[in-house]
Amino acid sequence: MPRPSARLTPLISRATRQRWRSRGRTFFWRCGGAVDLLHHLADFVFKEPSPALPAYADVGAVRTALKPHCTYLRTTQSFDDVVLLNDIARAFKHHRPDHGTPTVAVSTAIVPVASGWGTMRWDEGKYGGAEQVVVTKTDGDKRAVSSVLQNVFDAWMRLLGQPLLPINQF
Repeated sequence: MPRPSARLTPLISRATRQRWRSRGRTFFWRCGGAVDLLHHLADFVFKEPSPALPAYADVGAVRTALKPHCTYLRTTQSFDDVVLLNDIARAFKHHRPDHGTPTVAVSTAIVPVASGWGTMRWDEGKYGGAEQVVVTKTDGDKRAVSSVLQNVFDAWMRLLGQPLLPINQF
């Protein structure tokens, strides 16, 4: 008996399949751009000292200073999404990062998908199973990249002493 997807594929028009592929690439590239910009903000802070922040010895020190400010969707639960964002950026850049022990093994672990109930943490990602970019970590944990970006953005705002914007308005 053929797989269900093999039976459904002929029913979906070629134009529809192309539209889905195109939309997936658009999500992927927009996600990659947002990850890259937020990840490299640490480089900017290191290379362009500001009176609002102390001088840092290197970019690693900037990210280390950022980590204590990173919490899960504005709760008090500390989350290491600064490292996860770094690993997502490395996977986008190198496809299969080979230095250290990355939490994202390969860029194909970052995909636009529709997620259902119980796929990710409570209250993470888009409601109702809407399509979103999800990263599967090496330990099998799935995270919505939008939540990782939100957590790291909020950490930067806290580090800089700025008020937090409404969620998803970064």
